[in-house]
Amino acid sequence: VLAAMVRGLPDKLLEIYPAFATPLIARFQEREESVKLDVFSTFAEMAQTAVIKSQSSNSTSANGSAACTMGISEVPRRQPPKERPAAQHLIAVLPQCIAQLNKQLRSKAPKTRQGALSLLRTLSECVPQHVEPNLPQVKDELVRAMKERNSNMRLDALVCMRHLSENYATPQIYQELAPLLCPLLFQCCNDTYYKSIAQALRVIGSIVYPLRPGPDAPSTQLSEMLPVFEVLRGKLMATDIDQEVKESALEAFGHLMACTGDLPQFQASLTNCLPAFVDRIKNEVTRTTAIKALKNMCCSKVRVAPISSV
Repeated sequence: VLAAMVRGLPDKLLEIYPAFATPLIARFQEREESVKLDVFSTFAEMAQTAVIKSQSSNSTSANGSAACTMGISEVPRRQPPKERPAAQHLIAVLPQCIAQLNKQLRSKAPKTRQGALSLLRTLSECVPQHVEPNLPQVKDELVRAMKERNSNMRLDALVCMRHLSENYATPQIYQELAPLLCPLLFQCCNDTYYKSIAQALRVIGSIVYPLRPGPDAPSTQLSEMLPVFEVLRGKLMATDIDQEVKESALEAFGHLMACTGDLPQFQASLTNCLPAFVDRIKNEVTRTTAIKALKNMCCSKVRVAPISSV
């Protein structure tokens, strides 16, 4: 009933959220698993209704344009979804929500863990800038989920990381996590499930930006990305892989080139990948995605040295 109210009464959200957000979080510890999953689903509905996904937030007044363009790319970064006025009541209890979710992510019941992870994925999609400060708190459970045999849990964990890193506000959080996350992402690139491979490649393409948030600020953790080029080269050369994986590999290569193309330690790896990338440009099936990747390289604020050979 509460989920239906949230969906059907958008003008009453300012009354619904303060009254029900905290009690719902308290019910995360419900003993009956089916009830607990309904609670997760209802809170996810509240998070989705709290934002307008078709519009980006303008959480920037006088400094808005500067904040949008800040980064290594000349292209303005995509902003998180626009928040409705009622969202403030949900955001206020988010630390409490994440703390309770973290306990549920440690549950021995697979369905409970899956439901908690699905809710975390929804929160990361709807209010990533408010989930990000709590990322160190849930990092161990995200890492555990990425190692799961259950492909849905791996996928949810990867999508969660992609949404957070695409909308990063504090690059230091991702720099500290890079030594832990990067080897796992490379491992996921060799998964048997094509959707997991594609998502892992997308996460690699997004997480490289907080590792180099500006032209003059390459972090030491950026070197964690060096092994991925051999993985990308294999994906770009392969002819018997899923189309989604091919496109994700091209996108990831474009982002990596834009962030590392001027650094001496990356030149050999980038050069080895270029012939396969040029072949993708020549192929009419992958040409559109390859051109978009090339555009990302050209929009970088640093001089991407290998691009001249393309």
